[in-house]
Amino acid sequence: AVSPRLPSLELATEVLVQLRHSGEPFGGVPKPWGTLLALLGACSAGERLEILLRTLKVAAPIGDTAGQLARSVFEDDVQRVSVPSLVVSANRLHTALVQASLRITNDNFMEQELALLVRETENLPPSSTAPGTTSPALHLAAEGFIHGMLQSLKTGKSTVSVTLVSVCHLLYAAAEVKFGILAAQNAVVTLLMSRVITPSLLRASQQPLDTKKEGGPFDRISEMSRLLQRVAHFAHHDDVAGRSQASTPDLTSVLKHVAAMRELVSRILALPPDPSLGLLAGGRWSSHGLVEEPTQEAEAAAVWLVDTCRRWVAGAPADSSAAGDASPRLRQQQHQQQLALAAGPLARLG
Repeated sequence: AVSPRLPSLELATEVLVQLRHSGEPFGGVPKPWGTLLALLGACSAGERLEILLRTLKVAAPIGDTAGQLARSVFEDDVQRVSVPSLVVSANRLHTALVQASLRITNDNFMEQELALLVRETENLPPSSTAPGTTSPALHLAAEGFIHGMLQSLKTGKSTVSVTLVSVCHLLYAAAEVKFGILAAQNAVVTLLMSRVITPSLLRASQQPLDTKKEGGPFDRISEMSRLLQRVAHFAHHDDVAGRSQASTPDLTSVLKHVAAMRELVSRILALPPDPSLGLLAGGRWSSHGLVEEPTQEAEAAAVWLVDTCRRWVAGAPADSSAAGDASPRLRQQQHQQQLALAAGPLARLG
């Protein structure tokens, strides 16, 4: 039997060439992947995730291209902040990049340990602690969870996906150059807690509506989620020292979790990264083999990117200077024009 002919990567390659160009001609950064960074900076948050998802799929079959563009995103984010506590914030581009890469590979982080944390948290009695603090029982559960992750990595019981290992390495490398070793470790702690572990906890604890009553298991899961977010926040304790410290009586316990998470980060950073972010494993598999080849996904993603750029170009305002009546509206039109300028070369492909 003759194997079906796989599509070429002609359009995918052309798209990557354009995205890798400098962004200087339309007000972006004058360095490789400047066009991609300009598009990501000018589009909406929802579009940003989809753009990165498709761009990573386009890059996946082409050597270490995915790793190169991811490194540029991390380095650009780090260079734009003045203190390390702002490196991992909700509006940073690499937040969407991490979400997109994990969606492609469909990886679950410490699934068994998270399931155990969910069960233990749901079975805890309702908390009676003061607002702004966390019950000792929740702290004990969080401590056991982090210790369990460490033990699983040490014994090989659980592994961390090469995709997540790779993005942790990229974030650490970018932050270490500007802020030093400790701040870089803390940035990875924040990334894991706020962008990976907490969302995974909430997904793993999906509750029927009738259990979401006040004081029920859902409330305790919400408390645990808030505790994990506080661990992420206080990872950069030196940055935020003096801010509400007097109103955080359990700060010592929170910082103990931060220290344990740094040990976990050290374990993860000891694992080897993959120059392609492990995305070649992102093809969908069935019991009969690969269902959709990365090459097919790359070409389909390239078509989507070109169509989206055409839409942006067609929807751009003709002249932003006519909108001087309201500055928010003026800024929006300027963003649309910058988006159209950056999208123009891609819109002409195909």
